[in-house]
Amino acid sequence: MMKNNMKTKYKVTLLIIAVLLIIVSYLGVSYAFLPPKEEENFSSSVVTIDNLSITYFDNEEISILNFAPKDEYFLRFSITNSSLEDVYYSLELDDVINVINGEISLNLTSTNNGGNIENGYYPKDASELINQIKIAGETTQSYTIKIVNNSDSIGEIGGKLKLTILKNIIEDKEEPIKNFASTILENNPVKDAITIPGKENAINDEGLIKSEDDLGTTYYFRGKVTNNYVSFAGYTWRIVRINGDNTVRLILDSILDETTIYNNVNENNYLNSYKFIDSPINLFLNRWYDNNLKTYEEKLVANSFCNDYEVINTDGYEEQYNSYKNVNDGNPTFKCHNRINLKIGLININEVLFAGNFKNNTNINNYLYNPKIVNSWWTMSASYKNNNTNELYIYSLNAFTNEIKDTTLITSEKGIRPVINISKNVSVSGIGTLENPYIIM
Repeated sequence: MMKNNMKTKYKVTLLIIAVLLIIVSYLGVSYAFLPPKEEENFSSSVVTIDNLSITYFDNEEISILNFAPKDEYFLRFSITNSSLEDVYYSLELDDVINVINGEISLNLTSTNNGGNIENGYYPKDASELINQIKIAGETTQSYTIKIVNNSDSIGEIGGKLKLTILKNIIEDKEEPIKNFASTILENNPVKDAITIPGKENAINDEGLIKSEDDLGTTYYFRGKVTNNYVSFAGYTWRIVRINGDNTVRLILDSILDETTIYNNVNENNYLNSYKFIDSPINLFLNRWYDNNLKTYEEKLVANSFCNDYEVINTDGYEEQYNSYKNVNDGNPTFKCHNRINLKIGLININEVLFAGNFKNNTNINNYLYNPKIVNSWWTMSASYKNNNTNELYIYSLNAFTNEIKDTTLITSEKGIRPVINISKNVSVSGIGTLENPYIIM
């Protein structure tokens, strides 16, 4: 009898253990399917400028001392318009630190029609991220910046966001004004390139061609075009392209009377020698702007210029930069690793290739050639550094043959062809020929 009781108690005990195991397993499975709890403790801060406020949810600045290959970094913030009226703004990355050799990608996503960046790059200098973004009254636009180290190097990156409210932005109403960009498109049906940019010379009029830049869809002139003349501020200019934000980029059809060096050599940091912002040529251009274009400033806008000196290859003899690769591979792009926001600048070598030039070849049959130009002239694109002599080279164009030169010393005296950007809100008269150029109204 006692033996039967013991068997019964044993069975009950096993049953209780089994039930407990089932309950514990169920709770474990149930817990596994619960969504992860969001972190509640994060710091946030708010900076207010007039009617706009920017709220930082992570940090007010980007600061990573040891950003390793494949590492990702996120910065979340929002911009709120507390007024009842629409407001336009721009967002810049200021106080930039980037000591990593290689590609650092930057993407920006937003809500409520904010600005976006796809397949962007983390800059080397202060750079505009988005421009002329409209935010409606009593609206919040939420942003996320994602930065990824795609290089093989580890190093420091940093920067601060700078919010600027834009004044005097004219929005098209029910009857939109026909602006400069739309006039160019109306007069020039978009075509496919006949020759391959970067791989062949364009010696005939190939017209207006569509591509992409960091701001959107761009349309560029290629070859021996004769209907991209502009008369502005007492000078004759040529249209390089319609930028992705519908502003229009012009290059002076001649060169200025004076020549200048591009920059002095910084022996403590050779890469800084390629910084356009700190260069004598930038100071020269800004003085010329103040003396010749300041009174026309309402027709002009600051815009992104490409000052790319990303190191892509270093061997015993040369340190080569991104533009050098684009030229020698025959693979130009309007996308830029280091954009800087300027009111006046220079053409970059990728734009020269799209205009119709080709490495190691003369070409006096595209619109950048002008027989009245007697001095070779600067671009703002780094070529390479001679590691044996520490000589720094930048791209220029030969005055007489229009040939691309990749061995121009940074301290050489060369000619200057200013490049400016016309506001997307202006209208024009004329048809773009030499006899009847576009005249900005």
